[in-house]
Amino acid sequence: TSEEVTIILEPSLKHAKKICFNTTATGADVAGNVIGFPVLIRLSSDNFDFLQAHKNGSDIRFTKNDGTSLSYEIETWDSVNSKAVLWVKVDTIFGNNDNQCITMYWGASIPLTSEASGSDVFDTAAGFQGVWHFNNTADATVKDATANRFEGTPRGKNIPASIQGLIGSAGAFKGDGYIEMPGTANSVLNFPEHGTYSLSAWVNIDSLVGEYQMIASKGDKQYNLQFKGATKNWQFTEFQDTVGWDETASAASSKTWVNLVGVRSGEKQYLYVNGVCTDSTIYTHPHFPSDTTYAEKQGYRNTTYNFMIGTKVDYNTWFFNGLIDEVRISSYAQSPDWIKLGYMNQRSDDMLVIFKNW
Repeated sequence: TSEEVTIILEPSLKHAKKICFNTTATGADVAGNVIGFPVLIRLSSDNFDFLQAHKNGSDIRFTKNDGTSLSYEIETWDSVNSKAVLWVKVDTIFGNNDNQCITMYWGASIPLTSEASGSDVFDTAAGFQGVWHFNNTADATVKDATANRFEGTPRGKNIPASIQGLIGSAGAFKGDGYIEMPGTANSVLNFPEHGTYSLSAWVNIDSLVGEYQMIASKGDKQYNLQFKGATKNWQFTEFQDTVGWDETASAASSKTWVNLVGVRSGEKQYLYVNGVCTDSTIYTHPHFPSDTTYAEKQGYRNTTYNFMIGTKVDYNTWFFNGLIDEVRISSYAQSPDWIKLGYMNQRSDDMLVIFKNW
């Protein structure tokens, strides 16, 4: 029974619920297994009774079917409004499967210390090098969920506000507001030319105007996720020393949430929009027009700038106007299955997670 399983975990926990994953064609529609995946769990009055749990969620626990504890993070917990956002690290999400489940426990009759840990879920050893949920409303700092603690500092006259986003809170950017991560100039967020890494974000741009609007950047001459006004495209770029920008691009849309993932894997580069690879053909934009002198053409790669969200420091312009949520940097090339699963799980009508009572 559920009570017997609960006793194995923690005698004081009185309630349990099965959380199942559907990766078949009727759900997330992911064929392959995905390893070490942080599953987004949205709790509301529709699927959870907040009065049964501690007011800060400190008595929440997760296990596999064999009783093995699972690492989890509480991004937000709002018992007053019956809303919570959690991330649970599952060692393997099985592809084309609709009977895989984990168990959530709560309802301790005695005080329990929370076991929530973002750094365990978004483990640097597993490749997560920066994860910004925009979930901090108590102060101006934008926290990094990883152990790197690359905390973001809001800058500009129009400091980005924290408002309701797609996943908990999001950053609302306008005018000259942006976020800088001090101490990241010479850090693990630097990747070599033709390196291996992924850069992702959820964005909701106000309008398709301007020369550029920067989403996330490690300097103009390293890598960027951006909007380009001249072509009305999303772009993922990597700068090649003395040559120019390797670009992958896709048509942009405004006033709607869009999931963007840029992947660099050696000589290959990809841009994914809403879980689909929309461009894998690299166009190299030269550093200067071909009619300039040889000396003027020489643009050198620069990895000494801090990571920024909403602009790029070497220009300190091309500001983003709109909402940004869930910015991540990983030191590996995310697979197509991983990217699609992330989109299908995180979209507003989550296609992965199913709640079941015992």
